[in-house]
Amino acid sequence: MFKKLISNLPFNPSLLDQVSFYSKRLRKEESVRRFGFGFMALTMFIQMFAVIAPPQKSLAYSSDYIAPNGFTTSKASVLAAWDNPNSDIQAIYARFGVTRDMIVNLSPIMRINSGTNNYWTTGRSSLSAVSKAGVIKQQYKDSEFSVIAGSTTIYVRDLKAWDIVNSSNYYYAFEGTKADGSKFWILKDCGNYTQVNKPLQPTPTPPTAPTPPPLVNPGLELRKTIDGVINTFKPGDEYSYRFEYRNPVVGSINAENVVLNDTFDLDHYAIVSSPPNFTLNGRNGTMIIGAVPYSADFRTAAVVRVRLLTNLPNGQSICNAASLSASNASTVTSGGSNLCVSVINPCPLDSSVPSATDSRCTSPVLVCSLTQSTVNRTTKESTLVTTVTSSNPLLTKVVSYSYSFGDNSSKVNNNTGLTDTVKHVYKDGNYNATATVTYRIGSDVKKSYNVACAANIETKPDQPLTPSKTAENVTQKLSSSDTMKTKASAGDVLQYTLTTRNSFSYDRTNYTVSDNIGDILDYTDLDMTYLAKEGGTFDKETRTIVWRDQTVKADSDLALSFRVAVKSPVPTTNQPSALTTSFDCVIGNSYGNEISIPINCPIVKSAEYVTTTLPNTGPGTSMAIGMTFTVVIAYFFARSRLLGKELDLIRVEYSTGGGY
Repeated sequence: MFKKLISNLPFNPSLLDQVSFYSKRLRKEESVRRFGFGFMALTMFIQMFAVIAPPQKSLAYSSDYIAPNGFTTSKASVLAAWDNPNSDIQAIYARFGVTRDMIVNLSPIMRINSGTNNYWTTGRSSLSAVSKAGVIKQQYKDSEFSVIAGSTTIYVRDLKAWDIVNSSNYYYAFEGTKADGSKFWILKDCGNYTQVNKPLQPTPTPPTAPTPPPLVNPGLELRKTIDGVINTFKPGDEYSYRFEYRNPVVGSINAENVVLNDTFDLDHYAIVSSPPNFTLNGRNGTMIIGAVPYSADFRTAAVVRVRLLTNLPNGQSICNAASLSASNASTVTSGGSNLCVSVINPCPLDSSVPSATDSRCTSPVLVCSLTQSTVNRTTKESTLVTTVTSSNPLLTKVVSYSYSFGDNSSKVNNNTGLTDTVKHVYKDGNYNATATVTYRIGSDVKKSYNVACAANIETKPDQPLTPSKTAENVTQKLSSSDTMKTKASAGDVLQYTLTTRNSFSYDRTNYTVSDNIGDILDYTDLDMTYLAKEGGTFDKETRTIVWRDQTVKADSDLALSFRVAVKSPVPTTNQPSALTTSFDCVIGNSYGNEISIPINCPIVKSAEYVTTTLPNTGPGTSMAIGMTFTVVIAYFFARSRLLGKELDLIRVEYSTGGGY
């Protein structure tokens, strides 16, 4: 329009009114563009602060981090952590040969990718113990090992263990160089020491750091028990063998290639059921457990149910022992003569006793069992109970109970009942106690018979029980196994059940059950009403559910439950770091075993994981885009202003008769 008016004006001076009208429109356009340019300039001014002072992470750190709060972009923050007398960071870095001079000479922040090199990193928690350990591949747990740094145990693992969602992840880190020219990295977000290739036995550079102590070797413990308090059965009865294990050595490396073995007595019973991963080959049962890290608690390996054969003789004793082996720990056994069941085919008659004159009725058979029913940990006094089972109690006349306590002391109780109780004070340790029952048959007072039974007596401090955990999606009516495979949606109610197994022969009183649900609360709200009904309390500071003063009966389970509801809407909070499982669209924790449940996160949230394909849209990119828009808007503002001035000049010239 501008060119058209200007080119035709000399030939048609009457167009001057249109020139005047167009000039006014250009001044209005100039005003609008001035406002646009002003607002865009203000936006750019605000964007500059996002670049100069970027926002800090708003989420909590992981307990696995070497530096609890991570580091800033300045290596001075790493040096300050090294010099902090209340921190163990100096001992940890020195454990891998890092000196203070190396920290001083760290390079500025750079970026490494877990897929470009064989990076190995560190952490304060074992991969088997971190939140949602179940989503980490077993191969990385098996290759992990621990080292001692000062008084702290540090775990070394493949960096790719954290590539849970992506095939590789980027990490911001300070790069350093050791005396031998090799590179190392201090990860910015967590302070975890990282290097290329697996450290063998890292040695600090003297004299900056002390010589590290040798690695602690693992140990194994195995418990084989019979579910229930009765060890006397009839032919055809069923009972279950329970296998529990742990590595109780604090600060030890993993027990590797752990295998459970048992040779079953198939001459006396048949196997009814066993876990899918418990391989049966004739009499031999084998279960591959793999790597076993340190744990104060026992874990249940398997429960095998058996059925006694129907043609077993009275008094038959069935005993056997299981073994647990590892490639780097001594083999241990459990069971044997201390784990036996006895067979009693009782009178009066049953299908296998043809008449009342059968010898099994006229000559009763007796078996006995000895158990440690209670232990007073203060006085070291144990209560031992002997139970006699007879095929014909009416003809059985008990005379006395003789005890050998296994510590060179003995006692005789002249009790004629089928049950006897005795108390004895032991020193700390393990003892093999024996009870011998003297009895007569019917009215014959001239001849006496004896039957003996034994028990392993433990008087050392209470041993840990065996925790386990299940979860069910109440809203979707899913089983525990299906709940862990199905995404929970907004509003879904999840019920967790904590089971504590006491496989010992005495009650455990004043027992505390606790469960940290911090990761679960990323996406859920706790049902406080349901928790109160179950007798539990919630500690907001530690985000832990607690049941205090509980009693776990002998050879029994204590089951406690709580419920949570998935938040609606589901939070879209970003995951703070690839080295943590917070806000990763999976909720999980462990009570003996790991429970992980996927969350149906919004698409916006899910998109954050595709870090290798999405464009970088940080403040730098936003500022570049904003600058481009500002330049374009400024150009059109300047152009409108220039055209308006030109038209004003032309209009004035024509109005004064000067022509053009």
